[in-house]
Amino acid sequence: MRGAEIVDHAGQVLARHNGQRWTVKERAFYRVDCDGPVLLRLEDAPPAGALGPFEHFSLFNGTAYASRDVFAHYNEHDHGWHLHQTDVRCAAIQVTPV
Repeated sequence: MRGAEIVDHAGQVLARHNGQRWTVKERAFYRVDCDGPVLLRLEDAPPAGALGPFEHFSLFNGTAYASRDVFAHYNEHDHGWHLHQTDVRCAAIQVTPV
């Protein structure tokens, strides 16, 4: 995820967040799910390296969940992700299957 977009490994945009929903090929979804296990990496933010593995990853509206716990919130004003209950901010979260 790069800002409000879900992109693949080649940088191709797969979905966009429009403030309320995720849009994929003109279809709107409130939730996106990725079965795990997955590893998460934060772009330009500590900690360096992978976090996880997590059994599941999902996006509901502008909130990211890892193993069904709140992981991060998307901030439309600075186009970045803020890790839940921390001051850590990042531009992108990479989700990789294990």
